[in-house]
Amino acid sequence: MGYPICTVCGQSRSPLSSLAELTHFAESHEERCGRPLTWVGFYADVVADALVLRGCADHAVAYSALESLRMGAAQVLDMHLDDLQVLVIGHVDRDDVDGFLWDPMPGGSGLFDQIIGRFAEVLAAARAIVEECPAACMAACIDCLQTFRNGFYHKYLHRTVAAESFADWGDVLRPAHDIPPRQPAQADASTGALPVNQAETRLRELLLAAGFADGVRGEQLRLDPSIGTTTPDVIYRAAHHDEDEGICIYLDGLSDHLHGNPATAAVDRQIRDWLRAHGYDVIEIAASDLGDQGAMVRHFRKLAGYLAEPELRERVRADQSWYEKARDAAGRAAATVLRVVTPGAGERLRTCVPFVPLRAAAGAFGDPQHAPGDDWEWVEVDGQALREGMFVAQVVGRSMEPAIPDGSYCLFAAPVVGSRQGKIVLVELRDSVDPETGERYTVKRYASEKTETESGWRHVRVTLQPVNPEYDAIVLAADEEADVGVVAEFLAVLGSDVFREAL
Repeated sequence: MGYPICTVCGQSRSPLSSLAELTHFAESHEERCGRPLTWVGFYADVVADALVLRGCADHAVAYSALESLRMGAAQVLDMHLDDLQVLVIGHVDRDDVDGFLWDPMPGGSGLFDQIIGRFAEVLAAARAIVEECPAACMAACIDCLQTFRNGFYHKYLHRTVAAESFADWGDVLRPAHDIPPRQPAQADASTGALPVNQAETRLRELLLAAGFADGVRGEQLRLDPSIGTTTPDVIYRAAHHDEDEGICIYLDGLSDHLHGNPATAAVDRQIRDWLRAHGYDVIEIAASDLGDQGAMVRHFRKLAGYLAEPELRERVRADQSWYEKARDAAGRAAATVLRVVTPGAGERLRTCVPFVPLRAAAGAFGDPQHAPGDDWEWVEVDGQALREGMFVAQVVGRSMEPAIPDGSYCLFAAPVVGSRQGKIVLVELRDSVDPETGERYTVKRYASEKTETESGWRHVRVTLQPVNPEYDAIVLAADEEADVGVVAEFLAVLGSDVFREAL
């Protein structure tokens, strides 16, 4: 079993080499290196879903039936041949063999759920492959069962044997045991003792005050098909991280409806274990920890360590004034007065951005080629990296409080880059109005539910969610989704008033 390896010089041969080659390799290395070869096998133990054919008369029955079923499944389902593997195991005490069509993805990819649900179609496709070979071959050929990748057992493939076996067995599957149900990728975070959006705002204030960058919000990570996707509250990636690596921060509410629920906690563990096993670090912060200075110091030291920033790691603990600064950040932002300026050469979008009424925002930035002209007012912005498409607008209404106080002047960026899921965005309601303000333009958190169809993904429902629980969400069905134009992404509250110098 395994590979023949000389543990003195490190050379090896393929275990599929001829007996003469293996004998020569063993004898020559024992003579030269003074030690017999060691056969080394590499393996991993996994729990796998499988379709099992027990007690097949011989290898030809098992390999032929399993290969044709695998090909039939590839025709019926959205899968490749390599998504499922064929394994035939013999017995010491008898001649019959057991055949396994198994899922190599740890935890299962969900393909067997689909095969069970559509077994009649899969079996019909398999029977067509072995009964209707275009070449009318005697055993098997490249027009029916033979491929490059199954060359190891070409000698066992026989389409007539498979066809006769299917005729004898019938078309009914007998389950040995239930496949454990698939769990949703995310728990419903719309309820709980602590408002999720307030906690997210508080976390952002703490991170920025402690000296961390803003991080990535609303990015959906695709896990394996059996788990689905997940959207961490914040993702950080340092210079040493690849695109599919990083640090995922999750804010956990501990109410009975959220992570205090054992079923929800089990799903979260599954998601986060997968992330840790695939190059991500995970930091879990209980929402109640946001009010615990010592707990936040520990969380942020861990984050700085994952980011390989030792100076920041020590500074977070040595000087904890950042915690108090963050506590007052929202109040200071609301009290700030923005200044309208006349930008000089080269100052536009470096020190200031255009001041745009919300009603004009869609027309102003809907066209990527549009550049603000001399007719715009410009507002000075400090402490922000500015770019094309950014602007300041006043948000009226209480539906986004406390994250966005009524009347605040806020920084936006157009267009929205990447996924909109979970982001606070400025949207245009083309055929309706915001029930709070009566305006066609509104600022809300965007959430989309999608489903996969034969032609791709399509929206089932779009929800524009307020932060303030006193206000209802704006829910749009699939046929109404086109009535929403996403104009820009909310970035920050800048102040509560605008100052214009007298002429």
